[in-house]
Amino acid sequence: MHITDSEWVPSTPEQTWKALHDPKVLETCIAGCESVEQLSPTEYTVTLSARVGATRQRFTGEILLSEEAAPRSCHVVFQGAGDHAGLAIGNANVTLLAASHGTRIQYELHAAAGGALAQMSAPSLERLSRKLVDEFFTSFVDYMASHAAKFQPVAVNTGQGSLARSEGPVSKLSWLMVVGTVVLISLYYLYMR
Repeated sequence: MHITDSEWVPSTPEQTWKALHDPKVLETCIAGCESVEQLSPTEYTVTLSARVGATRQRFTGEILLSEEAAPRSCHVVFQGAGDHAGLAIGNANVTLLAASHGTRIQYELHAAAGGALAQMSAPSLERLSRKLVDEFFTSFVDYMASHAAKFQPVAVNTGQGSLARSEGPVSKLSWLMVVGTVVLISLYYLYMR
């Protein structure tokens, strides 16, 4: 599966980058996200859950970050497995560009499925993936519309003039992780459907 698209967010690239480094923001904006845990400066796990029929199923993904150029771009490699015999692997490149009154997030995703997931048709997988990515960005845009100021740099008086100081999360958790996680969610939902 290959998806290339872009989304507009009502915050500066710096604010957007900081917000997408915050695990709590990810947990808020990704449907079914239970936790985001940092294993090392470049490795993370994400746990998701979804109701399937009368039971709730859990999905765990691993994410490896590389080529970070804050607040402009990043590359991520991801893999995940559900409670059943499905596997999803892939990578994504994402770029943040200053846009009119906000940021344009451009992304290119490549993903493949193994095990039971490989039996799904490519058009169905892509349709569902696009739907879930759109749902994430709708939630993230709404979040940033009311919380962007939380991630605003503030001036610090050093006696030699003011310097900008970043507030908000300092974790190296990449906003690209969001895109990779959403793809993993979509593979999971398609498999469990």
